[in-house]
Amino acid sequence: PELFSLADAAPEHPWLLEKGPPLIVSAARLQPHKGFVTLVEAIARIRERGIAVRALILGEGPERETILRRVRELSLTD
Repeated sequence: PELFSLADAAPEHPWLLEKGPPLIVSAARLQPHKGFVTLVEAIARIRERGIAVRALILGEGPERETILRRVRELSLTD
């Protein structure tokens, strides 16, 4: 029941409230086999081609620090 009440709540992240470039949203346990580092690298390649795109990765797990480190390395912190 509490899960469903959270699902009905309005989104709080500013990216979900504003219009802008396409937004990829992913919510999962952050584990190596799920490919989040690959997603981050793909976002960087797309942006290098001059295409505006955003990604919002939601979750916790053993891959969190690795993902954050790669985001910083690729200067995708905006």
